[in-house]
Amino acid sequence: MRLGNLLYMWLWAYQGQLAGAERRCLANKSTLPWLPVFPEAHQRLVLLRDEVRFTDRRVQPWRNEVELDARYDPPHLEAFCREFLLPGVGNAAAPADRLVVNVRRGDYYAPEHVDEFGFDVVSFVRAAVDEAISGGGAPASIRIVSDDTGWCDDHLGFLKGIAPVSFGATNDPLSDLRELAQARRLILSNSTFAYWGGYIGDVIAGERQVLAPAFWGRSEPGSTRHLRPEWTAVDAGA
Repeated sequence: MRLGNLLYMWLWAYQGQLAGAERRCLANKSTLPWLPVFPEAHQRLVLLRDEVRFTDRRVQPWRNEVELDARYDPPHLEAFCREFLLPGVGNAAAPADRLVVNVRRGDYYAPEHVDEFGFDVVSFVRAAVDEAISGGGAPASIRIVSDDTGWCDDHLGFLKGIAPVSFGATNDPLSDLRELAQARRLILSNSTFAYWGGYIGDVIAGERQVLAPAFWGRSEPGSTRHLRPEWTAVDAGA
């Protein structure tokens, strides 16, 4: 379980605490590198394995909840981002005329995941960029944030005909999260990590342009339940 899914769990714990429940999330191996980045979450929302008491009851988040196919608008999301995430991410805003394009490759295109999460990224990015320009004008620059910048350089060369293109840091998830959160104009991938960059960024700057694929995964066709109500869902590439 990586950061995107972890943050949904931390929000669940926070919501429970506000309702009077003593909820914490048990840390796993992928949690540990993020605890120094988000120390308030470490202190208030996370338990290390050796901190678990014999009397603690383990539950599975959302087990008894009905999933609704509606846009993502949970209670206390903004407060959660402000209290726990902004101190680690920062609240600087990128130039308003820069379009940030996030591309998720990596494990999504490994044999065990591609049938569920893989889609035509090139077609989606083309459609999303056209939509972004239609709604907000041509950008002065394009910034690609991806876990596979080589693939992007090989397949998204058409972006150079729109504006100068640069790439984010390589193998630096915190830098990637900051770039997504600080973007004023943003195209997301079908990734929970990307969605959280969008959620945090909505707290930093309320007036921003966010586009995301209508496609999440083939087990949930047509679902946009991870997307905020203000975002534009682009139905392309699936």
